[in-house]
Amino acid sequence: MQTVRPQFSQSLHHGVLSHYHSSLQLLNNKLPFGLAEVGRCFARTAAHEERFLYSAREMTAMSMLFFVPPKKSGAWFDLYQRQRMQWWRKFASSPSSFSVVDTETDMTYPTVNIQFTFPWGVDTVERISLRYDSDLLDLEKKTGLSYQGKDGRKTVVPHVLEMETYLERACLTYLLDGLTQINSRQMLRLHCRLAPYKVAVLPGRGTESQLREITDYIARDLRTAGIPCWYSADPQHSNEQQHARYDEMGVPFSVAVNENTIKTGITLVRNRDTTVKEQVHISQLQHMLLRYMQAY
Repeated sequence: MQTVRPQFSQSLHHGVLSHYHSSLQLLNNKLPFGLAEVGRCFARTAAHEERFLYSAREMTAMSMLFFVPPKKSGAWFDLYQRQRMQWWRKFASSPSSFSVVDTETDMTYPTVNIQFTFPWGVDTVERISLRYDSDLLDLEKKTGLSYQGKDGRKTVVPHVLEMETYLERACLTYLLDGLTQINSRQMLRLHCRLAPYKVAVLPGRGTESQLREITDYIARDLRTAGIPCWYSADPQHSNEQQHARYDEMGVPFSVAVNENTIKTGITLVRNRDTTVKEQVHISQLQHMLLRYMQAY
């Protein structure tokens, strides 16, 4: 099984630690606090071809170090295990595909891995470690600076809680999690907050030029409201064919118009996951879609 942190990401860990002392002073030496960093990392070993994005030669590492009083480090460690697992499951189509496991006992500090069931088996998507105070004590010796922070009236060298994952692995995880086959229908069930496009506007197949004006207006109105909208003014395919296409793209909602829309202003809003279609007036589209997205 491949761990989430190859040797090449150690530089990111030390990069975050290098900002500890200045950040501690900025916060008047008060604990706890956290520092995060994102950086490009390069693997020293060849990538596994069958795992593509999971084991790429170049990846975007994301690391957070949380500095806590020693007496409270165990409680913070347990809390972040729960919170990070909740985060991964919150955006998942199949939350049961995620699990938390302790690493082998040869680790020098408590470590847990958040894992996902990939097509090739179970592998790690995030590592959480309680590194105690060894990193900061080493830095104290090298720099001659005091790395003690305030825990109430006491001054202590904090313990370091580390969380680390990779952007490419997270993207791959949710793409594989969302890929679903229902009978002959294939779809990408991306969580609404993760989907790049929230709404697709379907151009009508009628001959009326007003249909084009209506769909242009709908797309412009939704984008003005900050709703990422996919709009391709190509009425060559039926609505059902377009629905199937956008299901595969992972777009959560679609808006369809027809000749009746010209007379009544009524559109059909379709939910990707339920396939339920709802009649909504053009004037209410923006409000309704924003309300739906905020509910996720």
